[in-house]
Formats: sequence, structure tokens, C-alpha cells
Amino acid sequence: MSSFRNAVACCAVLLLSVAVSSAGEIPGIVPKPEKISVGDGFYTIDGGTVIYLMSDNKEIKGVGKYLAGLFEPATGLKVPVKSAWFSKSEGIILTLDKKNKSLGDEGYTLDCTEKGVKIIAAKPAGLFYGVQTLRQLLPAQIESKKKVDGISWQVPCV
Repeated sequence: MSSFRNAVACCAVLLLSVAVSSAGEIPGIVPKPEKISVGDGFYTIDGGTVIYLMSDNKEIKGVGKYLAGLFEPATGLKVPVKSAWFSKSEGIILTLDKKNKSLGDEGYTLDCTEKGVKIIAAKPAGLFYGVQTLRQLLPAQIESKKKVDGISWQVPCV
């Protein structure tokens, strides 16, 4: 778990919040993704949002709780983290695909549609880095330690 904490500390320095223009420009994510395409629309994080963990792995639970903790101060939302052993199509889904060796230890894929966000990685570290990308796709106010009103907590479809 200490390596998880070290990763949190390291990534906190690299975070940049970005916005997608109405023209659908590619967001400035750090580090730059190997591949990215921007679709139409947004997924909105609101009172009905749930984080689903598609594994009972202890480290994945930590990543899920970390993500829920990122939302609460600025949004005022207590996003629940639930284990799910069946397919979900809505919400934020964190899943491991240990067979996908091409992702390496820290790689991930992030797919956002109007129904939700799915982050897939071969290892828990990849899920953590996927969460950092998700964080960068949200409005800059997500970094606030106090509740921010008047913000639509939207993630662009990428």
C-alpha cells in the first residue's frame, strides 16, 4: 500500500485540469496519451453516480475509494464504491484485464460515453493512472477543497 501512497504523491504534482472546447479539441492530458479521440457529448457526475469495482482486489478497492474521495470536497457528492460481478453499462467502472499484457504495469484504457466511464488496466497501478486522467478531464474546480456550486461535473466523451 505504501507504493500506492507514493504514486499518489508523485501524480499530485503532475495534475493539470483541462477543458474541451466546443469545437471538440483534444484535451491536454499529462502525460500525453498514446492515442486519444474525442467524441460528442459528456458523462455527468451527479447524485446517481456509482463507482463499480469489477474485482475484489484490495488495491483496486483503494483506487475506487481514492476516486470517490476526489469527488466529495468540490462536488459535495458522496459517490458510493460497490463491487460488481456482473456487467455494468452506467457509472464509473474500474476493471482489471490481467491477460492484456500490451498495457504493461501502468498502462490503461479509458473510455467515456454519455452513460459512463470505463477504465481498464492490467494492474492496479494502471487503474490509478487512469483515474489521474479522468481527474484531468473534469473541470479545474475538482481540485477545490470546498464545495463549488454552479459547476456541471462533466467528463467529455473520449
